[in-house]
Amino acid sequence: MAISHPNIALISGQLVESPLVQGEHAAMAGPHSTASPDDEVASPILQIKPREVAGRDTIARFNAQFRATALACIQILSQTVDRVYCDYQDDFVSMTQVNGAATYRFYQVKTSGTRNHQWSRLQVFGVPRRLSKKEKKPSDEKAKKATGQTPQERIAASFAGKLLDHTNRFGDSCTSVSLLTNASLDDDLEDLLKTLSDGTLAHDAIAHVIAHFNETYALDPPLCQREIEVRVRKLTIEPNLSHLSPHDKDFSSKATQAIHEFSEIDLTVSEGAAIIDSLIKLVERKCHSKLMESMTEADLNAAAGIGIEEMLSILSISKGAYDHLLAGGDSQALKSASLFQRKLAQAGAPGEMIETAIRWKVEWDNWLRTHRHHRESSVNFLLNDLREVHRKWVQSVIPFRSVLDEVRGLHGSMNDAALQAILTEEILLGGVFAELVRSEAR
Repeated sequence: MAISHPNIALISGQLVESPLVQGEHAAMAGPHSTASPDDEVASPILQIKPREVAGRDTIARFNAQFRATALACIQILSQTVDRVYCDYQDDFVSMTQVNGAATYRFYQVKTSGTRNHQWSRLQVFGVPRRLSKKEKKPSDEKAKKATGQTPQERIAASFAGKLLDHTNRFGDSCTSVSLLTNASLDDDLEDLLKTLSDGTLAHDAIAHVIAHFNETYALDPPLCQREIEVRVRKLTIEPNLSHLSPHDKDFSSKATQAIHEFSEIDLTVSEGAAIIDSLIKLVERKCHSKLMESMTEADLNAAAGIGIEEMLSILSISKGAYDHLLAGGDSQALKSASLFQRKLAQAGAPGEMIETAIRWKVEWDNWLRTHRHHRESSVNFLLNDLREVHRKWVQSVIPFRSVLDEVRGLHGSMNDAALQAILTEEILLGGVFAELVRSEAR
C-alpha cells in the first residue's frame, strides 16, 4: 500500500521522517538532546586542519628503529653477535669479535607509512633513471645546473651512499652495510638487488656509483675499480620487513620465536611479550642516553651498547650460572642455564643454590669426559643409577630435598671402591642435574 504523507517517507523499506521534521525535532531537543554522535557538529579541534602531523610519523619511524635493533640484540643469544650499539654511527651497529678483532655490521632503517610504497634507485642510490651525457662523466660540475646537485652529492646524500661511507671509514673491520625497510622496491631496483646478491654488479646504476666512488668520498689515494667493487658488494637491501611497519601486530610473536630459535628457550605468550617489551624499553633508553665527547669503550658500552649481560638480565638468567656452563664447554649454555633456573625454582631451591648446582653439573661433565672410557662398565651402571634418581625426582616420586639422600645412598653402596674414592656427593648431584638437561634436550 502506498504511503502519502508530507512528513513521512519510505526509504529501504523503513518508515522515516523527512529531513525537515528531523531538523525540527533536533531544535526542540535543545542542549540535552540524546541524538547520536554522528548527528553532532564536529568540534573545532577536529574541524581545523593541523599545521603538521610529522611528529607522529617521526615517532612511528623511531619505533621501527627500536624494533629492528631489538631483533638484532636477540642474535646475541646465538653467540654470533657480541654487542649491539644503539643509534651510534648509524641506526644500529652489531659488533662481533673475530680472532680478537672487532668487526662491524651497520644498519639503516627506512620506513614508509604509505601502503604499497616502492623505493626507487634515485632515493636509494641517488642515481636518476635516465642519465644525461654530462651526468655520466665523473666530476662534471655542469650536471649540477640541471638538478642542483652534482652526481657525487646525490650519491653521498642517498640511503646507500651514507651506508657505503662506512666501508671507507672502517675499512676491513666493516663486514657489511644494510638497508632495512618495510616498503618494497620498484622493478628497476629489484633488478639491481639481484646483481648485488649474486655479486655481478651488472647494473647501470651500480656502474654509475662505482664510476663516481672516489670523487664522492674524496678518497686519496683513490681506489682501483676492484677495490671499489669489494666495498660495494658489502651493501645489502632487505625490503618488505613487516615488523618495521607502524601497526604490525605480530612483532612480539616473531621476536619470541627468534629467542627460541637462537637460544631454544621456550616462553609462553605472556612471558615472551613481557621480555620483548623490556628489550624495546632498554633499546629506547640506550638510544636516548647522552654521549660524552670523550669516551672509553666501557663508557660507550654503558651508554649505547647492549651485550650478553643485558640480555641475560632481561631473560632473568644468572650471569654466573651462564659463565659456569660456558666455561665448562656447554654448547647450549643459555638453554641449560634457563632450564636449571626454571626447574630448580619450581622445586623451591633458593637462587644461590642454582649457581652451585650448575657448578656441580660442570664438575660432573668434566669428570665424565676424563673417566668414562677408563672404567666403562662401572660408569655405565652409575649413569643408569643417576637416571633413576632423576626419574624419581621429575615424576614426583621423591621431593627435591630427597635427591641428596638418594645420592648419598648411591655413593655409599658403590661396589667399585676405586670409583667411589674419586667421586664426591657433589659430583654425583651434578650427574643428576646433567641428566635433567639431557632429558629436556631429547
